[in-house]
Order: sequence, then structure tokens, then C-alpha cells
Amino acid sequence: DGVPELIDNLMSARTNISAVYVRAALKNNPEKSIELLSAYKDIEDTGEAYADFDYQLNRELVIASGNPIYLLVLNGFKGLCSRLGRFYFSDPLGRELSRQYYKNLISLAEEGKFNEAVIAVRNHGFESGKLWNELKADMLKELADN
Repeated sequence: DGVPELIDNLMSARTNISAVYVRAALKNNPEKSIELLSAYKDIEDTGEAYADFDYQLNRELVIASGNPIYLLVLNGFKGLCSRLGRFYFSDPLGRELSRQYYKNLISLAEEGKFNEAVIAVRNHGFESGKLWNELKADMLKELADN
């Protein structure tokens, strides 16, 4: 069964695409990017709230990037991101990794270091991937049971 590999490949693709539009958002619209990212401070500390915030944040960063074509791609991930996100963010470490990621992107935007956003996105993808690998077996069992 190739479902785990398919999910891994989709998540990798999302990380790679995110690197492009996050960099562009920080470059083309740093003030709006900072405003969007700073909203993490007001998220309820639940998996569902973080999953919803993260998806909406990425949609808004695509708009701030000035290249709305990525909305089509992101919309294609919506169902998967919603289910996986709720599971991933149900782990407190998933929420903490994202808080650190958002803070890092805010700093990069404030300092005008938009090129470094590509590295930040990929590093976050790597760290998230390590947690995902720990959670994957449980999540796949849950998906199979539903």
C-alpha cells in the first residue's frame, strides 16, 4: 500500500511550493506578511485551531506574494491538509514547531531577509517531517478506521 509514500510526497511538494510563495510574500509585502504571521499569538492552543489557522495563513501569504496561481495548488491540498493538519497539530510539539516557525518568518520579514525564508520553510518542513514520521503510523490507523 503506497498511501504513506503518497502522503510524504504531497507534503514534500507542499513544502517546496510554500518556499516559493512565502519568500515572495516576505519580499513583496513584508508588512502584511508580519501582520498575518503575528496572528499566531491569538490562536487557541488546539489542533483544530492550529490546522485552520495554518491553512488560512498560507492562503493569505499566497495573496501577499502577488502570485495567486499558487491558490490553485493550495486549494488542491485543502482536504488533505485539513485532515493531516488536525492530526499533526493535535500533538503539542507540532504547535510549538509552528510557533517557532512563525516567529522566525516574522524576524526575517522585519529584517528584509526574504531569501532566507526559503531555508526557513525547508527547515520547518524537515522538522515537521521528523514529527510526522513519529505520528504517521497512528494517523494512518485512524484514517483506516474512519
